[in-house]
Amino acid sequence: MTPWETWTALLAKPAPERSAAEATIVRAYILAMELEGGGLSAFLYNVSPAEGEPAAWLELRATADALDALDLPRPAERLRAIAMRFDQAGPSGATWDDRIQGAGPEGWLDAHAAAIEPLADAILAALERYTRATFGT
Repeated sequence: MTPWETWTALLAKPAPERSAAEATIVRAYILAMELEGGGLSAFLYNVSPAEGEPAAWLELRATADALDALDLPRPAERLRAIAMRFDQAGPSGATWDDRIQGAGPEGWLDAHAAAIEPLADAILAALERYTRATFGT
């Protein structure tokens, strides 16, 4: 099975049934695909806490942990910094743009996006190495 086939199979597996290594793969893969398809803001929107949930940004922090497992500490730290900023701002605004603006000064997220979005290919390369090392594919 190729890494791509492994990733596809893991996406179809229910989250509660995934091992820690499998969850790492899925989180990193989703991040890379979101960065290529919609950018960092789209990824953040998709992992943001649902209305009425505690604003802990747990999925974002878990994705940062996944990047650490792939030996990508710099983007992992940026994701944690983003989570902390959103946590400190709390739930604010009726729209996603309002929420971004409420979390920091004008352009704060753009700086993170400029650093993280170009790393999609590097994330996929690290993910391929991790997948091969973990599953021998």
